[in-house]
Amino acid sequence: MFLIFGLLSHWAACVWGWVGNPDNFGLSSSWRDISSCSMGGPCEFGLAGSPWLYRYGFIDNYDVTTQYLAALQFTAALMTGGEVSMQASTPLERLFTILVMICSIFISSVVVGQILLIMDRQSEASMAFDEQMQQSREFMVARRVPLNLQVRVYRYLESQ
Repeated sequence: MFLIFGLLSHWAACVWGWVGNPDNFGLSSSWRDISSCSMGGPCEFGLAGSPWLYRYGFIDNYDVTTQYLAALQFTAALMTGGEVSMQASTPLERLFTILVMICSIFISSVVVGQILLIMDRQSEASMAFDEQMQQSREFMVARRVPLNLQVRVYRYLESQ
């Protein structure tokens, strides 16, 4: 499960990085003055703006590894319901965010379903064992099996 979560987070982070790159949409990184940005905050105020790599000052200030880690943090937070430090601004970013949220609900429900399935199987196995022990107890009492042999049979059944 953790491997699947890690793989999905990686893919989502790569897509988020592509969506946030202004060069993919014909925008140059110099179309706005990045000196007006504050560290850790968005460059523009308002609902719609530039792609996130530019908006948060990642284009010229950080290397690709830092950009990837920021994207991975964002997508992992989206998938787990954690605190999201960045906000989507462009329509494509918003669409991507919505799709990741919907996928995370599906993934979470699958994980919870698998956990419940495992717990149900454990419960069924426990009930089958209790039924087997009850039947063997009734059989040995009805046949008047000696007590020391009954103890040995119970120990054998418990060790299986």
